[in-house]
Amino acid sequence: MKSLSLPTFTGALMAVLVSMGTTNAVIAWPCPFQCECDSRLQTVRCAYVHGLRWSTNPTNIPSDVRSLHISDQNISSVSALSRSNLTNLRKLEMVRSSIRELQDTALVMAPKLRRLNLSGNSLIAMPHAVSSLRILKELILSSNIITDLNPSDFENLTKLRVLDLSLNNISILPPGLFQPLSELRRLNLSYNTIVSIDDHTFQALTHLEDLSLSKNHIQQLSPIWMNSLRSLWILEMSGAIIDQSQATNLLPTDESVRYPNLQQLNLAGNMMSDLPCDALREMSGLQLLDLSHNYIKVIPDYCFWGMISLEELLLISNEISKMEYYAFENVTQLSTLDLSSNSLEEIEAGIFYNTNLKSLYIGSNRFHTLTENTFAGAYSLRQIFLRYNQVSEISSQAFWYNGGLTTVDLRDNALRRVGAEYINLTALSFLAFSGNKIHTIQTNAFEGTSISLIYLHNNSLTTLSKHVFSYMPTLSTITLSGNPWHCDCKVRYLCETMIDAMETGELFPWYEDADEMMCATPKSFQYQEMQTVKPFQMICTTYASALAIQLIVGLSLSAVAISTALYVVQLYCKAKKMERNGVGDASKCLA
Repeated sequence: MKSLSLPTFTGALMAVLVSMGTTNAVIAWPCPFQCECDSRLQTVRCAYVHGLRWSTNPTNIPSDVRSLHISDQNISSVSALSRSNLTNLRKLEMVRSSIRELQDTALVMAPKLRRLNLSGNSLIAMPHAVSSLRILKELILSSNIITDLNPSDFENLTKLRVLDLSLNNISILPPGLFQPLSELRRLNLSYNTIVSIDDHTFQALTHLEDLSLSKNHIQQLSPIWMNSLRSLWILEMSGAIIDQSQATNLLPTDESVRYPNLQQLNLAGNMMSDLPCDALREMSGLQLLDLSHNYIKVIPDYCFWGMISLEELLLISNEISKMEYYAFENVTQLSTLDLSSNSLEEIEAGIFYNTNLKSLYIGSNRFHTLTENTFAGAYSLRQIFLRYNQVSEISSQAFWYNGGLTTVDLRDNALRRVGAEYINLTALSFLAFSGNKIHTIQTNAFEGTSISLIYLHNNSLTTLSKHVFSYMPTLSTITLSGNPWHCDCKVRYLCETMIDAMETGELFPWYEDADEMMCATPKSFQYQEMQTVKPFQMICTTYASALAIQLIVGLSLSAVAISTALYVVQLYCKAKKMERNGVGDASKCLA
């Protein structure tokens, strides 16, 4: 990789631009080589260009610059940014530039720096040059290789409001580390190897609003670690602990400690076997709760009671097999519930009665049947996602209480027919049946709907009545490939429509997979694309099985025998009559 020093070409650049009659603002401002400058915004951007990387940082920065961005260079050691004071510099980014060291004098000429981003470098410790920035408000040190922090690192940064130390190798948070940071609002410690958090780790952070501890190696967590964090709005703790015994300490058990501002809480991937119901009930302002990827088996009655602001609840990939009847009692604002990848076989009727549930995700569970009670009481429901279950039967009244449904996703189940269960769902616009075993669709199955998109590919359809489409006037897209089509007169209309579309260039509803619709029978069209078959060849022929032929022959022979017998009887009777009347010779008649 070629490295360049920084000669300044300002004079030559000025001469060229002036000779071209250029009046753009950039000519009035000296700009370092290989950088883009905007004098109006007082911004300098220096990025990697055409395989050339700097080995030292620029020193000829315009003195009135407010924002300096340097990225993707090869600067191992940062020296002073300028020979003169950069009194207007407020924001400095030096990212992904292989920086290992900031010399103590690197930032002395930027006394009013407010935002500093040194992410994506190779720093192993907090630079002393940063520790002296007394009015710094935002410090980003993510994606470095910092291993140790000292209490003195932040002692002068009393104005700091944002600190990002994510994606480092920090394992210990020494006592008093955050003591000077009483103004801190956002702290990101995710993706480190932190092993313990004690009573006093965050004691000074009484104004902290956003804390992320996700993806750490916490083995020791004090039960009162959160007690001083009363101002939190967002708490990210996904995959924070590696010792299951500490899962009960993730949330405080002291009912006197409340978090009225907490709106987002992520506790996914922490080996929790039980829901922390007592702690959750005290979080009345919580809007988003993520408890995915744990070992939860049951949702008990009243667990979320008091969570009157909860809108989204994620319980993906647990072991839930039962939801008690009052599990969601008083959760009146709940609109999204994701229970994907659990062990549910049924939903108790009316369980969602007191919610505002609009989107329900229950894919990858163990449902076999959807009854008239499955979604009873979920009057606000708009979307149901049931992919990857074993649903083989759906009651005709399964969606009786869900008149506002717009989406039903039943992909990859075991359905064999589509009946009357969707009739008069007037808002229904998307239906997905792909990956089932459907061989029959009731002619008026979609009567009274607003379906615009329907997936029927990869099923067992051999034919499809054209009258099915008359009940879907708003249809725009349908997928029909991956079915074993019997290409006769009953599906000729599909072929004719495809050919007309190819000739006119117009789109038609099954356009997306028309070239994948294959004939399975009759044998003369086997493995042939339906759109390549001539419509006049698609005829309906009478077909009789061997058994049917035998039956027909047998019946025919029986009919002949019966007719013959009747004729003989008639002749006999006639002969006898002639004898009685003395007319002619009866023996001749019989002969």
